[in-house]
Amino acid sequence: MKFLKLIFFACFLLLFISGCAAKYGIKTDSAIRYNEFVEQQLRKEVELWNDVPHSMGGTDTDGVDCSGFVMVVYDKLFEIKLPRDTQNQILAGIPVDKDQLKAGDLVFFIPPRYKGHVGIYLGNGEFAHTSSRKGVMVSKISDPYWNKYYITSRRVLK
Repeated sequence: MKFLKLIFFACFLLLFISGCAAKYGIKTDSAIRYNEFVEQQLRKEVELWNDVPHSMGGTDTDGVDCSGFVMVVYDKLFEIKLPRDTQNQILAGIPVDKDQLKAGDLVFFIPPRYKGHVGIYLGNGEFAHTSSRKGVMVSKISDPYWNKYYITSRRVLK
C-alpha cells in the first residue's frame, strides 16, 4: 500500500512540475525536442524548394510567391490550412515577440513597394521566404534590410 502511495505521489509530482514548467515558460526536454524536430523538418523542406523562382500567384516548384510558399509548406508538413494571401496569414495564430521566435513561426515584413511579405522562422535567426530576385531562400532576420521592415510575428503551431 505504501508503495502505491509513493508511485501515486511521484506521478502527481511529475505532472505538477511539468504543468508549472509550461505555465512559467520553462522549457522541458520534450518541448526542446519538439522545437528541434520542427526546425529539422522545415530545413529539409526548404532544401527541396531552394532556388525555386518567384512567381506572383504561384504555389508549386515551377514558381511560388511568399504567401504561397508558406501556405504549401504548412499544409504539407503540419496539415494546417493557412489563408492564401499575406494580409490574411498575418491574422492566423497568436502574436509572438521577435525575441521569443521558435521554428515554424511566421515572420512578416513590409518592404518598399510591397503590401506585405511573409517567411517561416527556422531558428538561429534565420527564416525561409521567397525573394522576387533569388526565389526561395534563407535569410537572417537580423539583416539590416529585413530588420528595418520587420512588423510582427505569429505562432500558428501549438
